[in-house]
Amino acid sequence: MALVEVEDSELQTLRTARALVEKFHGDPRTREQYLKLIKILNPQAIVPEIDAKNEVLDEIKKRDEVIADLKKAIDADKAERDETARKAKVEGSISDGRKWCRDQGYTQDGITGIEKIMEERGIADYEAAAALFERINPRDEPIVPSDFSKSWDFMKPAEADEDHKLLLKDPKGFQQKMVRQWMTEQRQQSPRRR
Repeated sequence: MALVEVEDSELQTLRTARALVEKFHGDPRTREQYLKLIKILNPQAIVPEIDAKNEVLDEIKKRDEVIADLKKAIDADKAERDETARKAKVEGSISDGRKWCRDQGYTQDGITGIEKIMEERGIADYEAAAALFERINPRDEPIVPSDFSKSWDFMKPAEADEDHKLLLKDPKGFQQKMVRQWMTEQRQQSPRRR
C-alpha cells in the first residue's frame, strides 16, 4: 500500500475516530445499533448479523400472520358453533314447552296466548307463563245438568206447566200467546216516542 502524507492533527483525528468506531463495534451494548446505522446509511452493505436476523424476523412475522389467521378462523368457527348450539337449545326449549302445553290440553290458540304473555312479560318458562295465562283467562265452568235421575218426557207435561200443555193441545194458540207476550215485553222496554 502506498504511503500518503497526512498532517499530525489529521492523523490524530483519524486514529480517534477509528478507536471510537472500534469501541462501538466491540461493545455488546452498542454493536447492534452500530450495525443498524451502517445498514441505514448503506442499505447494500452486507452485514451478516443484521441480514440473518432480518430474514429470521421476516419468517417469524410470516409465521405469526399465519397463526393469527388460524386463530381468527378458529374463533369464528367456535362462535358459529356456539351460536348454533344456543339456537338449538332455544328451539328445543320452545319445542318442549309447546309439547308440555299440548299435553296439558291447550289448543293452538292457547299456546299462542301463552307465548304472547312470555314475550310481553319476559318470561322464559312455559309453565309459569301458563299459570299467568290461566289467572288472566280463567276457564269456563262446565255446565252440569242438575238432575239426570228424573226423565223428561216431552209428550207428558207436568201438571203445573200450562204453556207446555197448551203447546201440545193447540200449537197455533201457543204461538199466538208467545208472540203477544214478546210484543208486550218489547213495548215495556222501548222508550216512548212523541
